[in-house]
Amino acid sequence: MSNVLYKKQRKDEEKPIYDHDEFKKMLEEEEPKLQGFFDELISSTNPQMKNSKTNQQNKKTRCILSFFGWS
Repeated sequence: MSNVLYKKQRKDEEKPIYDHDEFKKMLEEEEPKLQGFFDELISSTNPQMKNSKTNQQNKKTRCILSFFGWS
């Protein structure tokens, strides 16, 4: 994942992606081995025990942290 994000940020000079679905799609298209990985990250936040607003915020946070290499 870090290779994909490095290429997007530094080589391609693309802006960060903050939308969960768009971020997931980009990762999985750039590196097929990452299919399902982002879903696992979201599952690790235990979404069944949280309300929908918290789950949406967790998805956004994961996108931001992953983009900057902090996940």
